[in-house]
Amino acid sequence: GSASGEKGMLALACVSGGRECVRMAERYIRKHYGQRMAQSKALIEVLAWIDHPLGIQGRWSIANGFRTKALQKAAREHVNAMAEREGWTLDQLADRTIPDCGFARATNEQGEPVGTEAKMILDYGGRKFTVTLNDDLQPVITNEEGKTLKNPPAAGKSDDAEQVKEAKKQYSEGKKMVKEGVKQQSLRMYEALCTQRAWPVEEWQRYLAEHPVMGRLCTRLVWSVFEDDKLVGCFRPLEDGSLTNEEDDEVTLNSGSTVRLAHTCNVPKKVGEAWSQHLQDYDVAPLFEQFGRETFELPKGQEEETQLNDFEGHMVRTFQIRSKANKLGYVRGEAYDGGGFSTYHKSFPSLSIKATIHFTGSYVPEEDMSAALISLTFSQLKKEETSEWDEILIPLGKVPPVLLSECYNDIKQIAEMGTGFDEKWQEKSWQY
Repeated sequence: GSASGEKGMLALACVSGGRECVRMAERYIRKHYGQRMAQSKALIEVLAWIDHPLGIQGRWSIANGFRTKALQKAAREHVNAMAEREGWTLDQLADRTIPDCGFARATNEQGEPVGTEAKMILDYGGRKFTVTLNDDLQPVITNEEGKTLKNPPAAGKSDDAEQVKEAKKQYSEGKKMVKEGVKQQSLRMYEALCTQRAWPVEEWQRYLAEHPVMGRLCTRLVWSVFEDDKLVGCFRPLEDGSLTNEEDDEVTLNSGSTVRLAHTCNVPKKVGEAWSQHLQDYDVAPLFEQFGRETFELPKGQEEETQLNDFEGHMVRTFQIRSKANKLGYVRGEAYDGGGFSTYHKSFPSLSIKATIHFTGSYVPEEDMSAALISLTFSQLKKEETSEWDEILIPLGKVPPVLLSECYNDIKQIAEMGTGFDEKWQEKSWQY
């Protein structure tokens, strides 16, 4: 007589839930995935049907960077299904579902956006307050006289109590959504840098530059313009909607051109140096480092090799490896029979590539112990669940240069935390 298989209460959450339901589901999945797999899979389906941008972004993040393959697969199936329904690529789906967090640009009589500044209006009934985002994407509240306030004020005599309550809720939700959105979109833009994703200029302007929140993030990045696959210059969007190059000249984008994120690997050295100086001069805090990071070029003769062993035998404590790898966006590899694991990996779904850092291994549950790095490899992401032992490795010569260079620098940073190479590394580390 049980109806637990239908999970009817969760069906109600799908049709009536919003941002808070998304947050609750994500928190549960990330906390209990190891002990409550069935419940976690059910909540992924809830995320798939909640009609809220954060629901889409939530399952997108699980599909692309979660440590449990079964949950990754479940989330990816829902993401793929939605993209197929809409006729979009996965990248286009992610662009078109970035939450506006309650901020919007003013519109004209035809309903078209005007101006560049996005605002949130808090309507108290008797008074109205305007919320904008500053350069750090923190909300700034101003009253009708233009005075800046730290927080939404208490209700006044002329205000409507219910409207005040709703306005404060609107502000609180918007503030949280901006914080979550900045984190998610920063990771997504970093992947776009590594994979050198190209946007048609019209799509870049509509879905990124003109987006009320994403547009502010775009001003903290340097972009390159390509025409017929040839680099024609770089630019940075400014807060007023105009575009500037490294010499402070205004830039105009031509229809038909494509836009990518600039990187040391694909711009002349002097141009990269000029942009580094530009960002410093204008006190711009980049979302991540695009210039100045040491680049890695694959030595001739290694194009058919499938692993980089430059840091083999470099000794690092396992907790140091975990801490740095997690900060760089890597997740722990699967644990095998015997209670150990020996990899950290980071996925790049737009290219269906996974980067994997191999080391001598650690126990589960983890202990802080001596370990040695072994190699960096790249493999093809599979739609079906596959053991790490069965993955097909990609020759290094076929890995995009920016992606190869960035991941090489990742393992290099981990190696630099340790004591360096030890010729007796095999004796001094437990090997899974």
